[in-house]
Amino acid sequence: MSTPTDPGGLGPLHAEPVSLYPPFRQRPDTWDHYPDRHDFYDALLTALGDVELGSWDLRTLHWLAGWDAPTVASICSLIHRARAAEHREGSNP
Repeated sequence: MSTPTDPGGLGPLHAEPVSLYPPFRQRPDTWDHYPDRHDFYDALLTALGDVELGSWDLRTLHWLAGWDAPTVASICSLIHRARAAEHREGSNP
């Protein structure tokens, strides 16, 4: 899996993403399993990495996890890309 220090597959999305994790434009090996709310929530937490979360943050993530797969994947992609950009600029995430 890619991380903010390894920005592989983190380019801008010009079409609906097909994966919850980088690279977002490549179908995962487990495509026979359609992701559910729990998978969406895990993907959002993974994208956020070690960001400290409060109870309202977690409530919001649960709400976001209720959206469809392409929407959640797009949000995950944005978070991963923002973290990668911050890392490239030499900032601490």
